[in-house]
Amino acid sequence: DEGARRVVEIGAEVLPGLGERPMFVSGSGSGDVVLSSVEILALNHYRVREGWEKGLHAEGASLGCLFGLLMWDVIFAGGIADVFRTKYQAGPLDFGTDEFYGNRMELVDSRLREIETADCETLRCMIGSTWDTHYGQQCVCLNWDLFPDGKQDAQDLACCVGGFVPSNICG
Repeated sequence: DEGARRVVEIGAEVLPGLGERPMFVSGSGSGDVVLSSVEILALNHYRVREGWEKGLHAEGASLGCLFGLLMWDVIFAGGIADVFRTKYQAGPLDFGTDEFYGNRMELVDSRLREIETADCETLRCMIGSTWDTHYGQQCVCLNWDLFPDGKQDAQDLACCVGGFVPSNICG
């Protein structure tokens, strides 16, 4: 069944008493013993046992970066009173408040519809355009150095999750 979820079990031994975070002992695939956090354990499993070439542990930062890349022109929209005091701000003063949405309701709703219905190529273009135009500029929710392969990784992640996921997280 295409919609069925695949359950993956990753085996490792937990080392007790090494601080507040549990540490795990596992094999590396080349016979070495690896001591790691659960996040690194999972990344190593998928790289070694499943053949995945890429993986990223960044808590919610990767989705925050997608938000910044897909919503850049909404975040930095002009014509909204008292949200930009200097050209050096990393975001509008209303970012993270209810007023952010209220001040940009039409822009936000329109962009979310666009993201939700976007195919992979459209998402790649949207992210590529923002990346190429604004790379290195400060943005409250964007870390340009998060993705090891830069723009390509951001585009790949957007295609992997599809437009529906970011549009619902952003909305």
